[in-house]
Amino acid sequence: MARKNKWSRELVISALAERHKQGKSMTSSAIRKEDQSLRGAMETYFGSHYKALAEIGLTKENVSPLTFWDRDMIKREFLVALEDVSSISELSRKHKKLDHAIRKHYGSYDALCDDLGMDVSVIKRQVREWAGEDLLDVLREIRDDGGPLNITSVKTRFPTVHEVAVRCFGSYENALSSVGEKLDDHICAMKYDSHLGKSFERLLWQMYQDLGYNFSYQKRLCNNTIMPDFYDEDNNIFIDAKLSSWTVFCSSSIEKYLPHCDELIVVYLRGSDIQHDTPRLKLRHVSQYYGELEDAGLTHYIAEFDRLLSKADNLGERSAA
Repeated sequence: MARKNKWSRELVISALAERHKQGKSMTSSAIRKEDQSLRGAMETYFGSHYKALAEIGLTKENVSPLTFWDRDMIKREFLVALEDVSSISELSRKHKKLDHAIRKHYGSYDALCDDLGMDVSVIKRQVREWAGEDLLDVLREIRDDGGPLNITSVKTRFPTVHEVAVRCFGSYENALSSVGEKLDDHICAMKYDSHLGKSFERLLWQMYQDLGYNFSYQKRLCNNTIMPDFYDEDNNIFIDAKLSSWTVFCSSSIEKYLPHCDELIVVYLRGSDIQHDTPRLKLRHVSQYYGELEDAGLTHYIAEFDRLLSKADNLGERSAA
């Protein structure tokens, strides 16, 4: 509900106390959906969602008690889940919290199945054609021949490089690390910046899915003339992912998207909220989702965003040197 009066620390505390008294949810996502003005005032006057709640005696545990997972519970829930799923991707869709717990406590489904004394093939389809060592052999050969190790070049020798790298090492960057190479040594600064931007965009998409946002990803609109990164069809809002806040003013996003939507939101990883006079344009730092991620037990996304930010900052330092 929109409020006409200006907020103050006292008004925020009073509104939170009243909300709690009425038995309403005090999670970040619930307050954002029901009273965006209050949610913004909490950040403005207290710095974070939980610092504001502390003023009325609430803690994170009071507000969003997360399921306590241990290995015994994971094994029990996994055996139950096997009754209605047959693959890791299906389990991750239907049992997100269990999937996160498995990855946190075991690191992999292989380790979980080893602990249960069963073959991982009950949940993980085995790909036997190419193994991780096959990819490493090709990378070593290309390196020894003096060839480039960017993923586009490697694909000419190893067409399934991306799939095998992700399956066996988690990412192509990790595969390169296994042969003593660094990804940014094989990508020029401009291409690497684009690579980081795409990584940020994909991570946002995964985050939106796990948070339950009903957004379309890269949907072509207006007779295939535009394709925003994300589309909130219910509210006719376009969301554009940018590695840096300032790049939106150096690109064609504003001119291309604003005429076709009610609001354009630019979600960025680094930089500040630049003041502007463009109607219906909002800049949103990705950290504004951190409260929701904490509420949902998805804090690994915060770590991933921090990792990308560190890489982007390091790239900027090298470019300036």
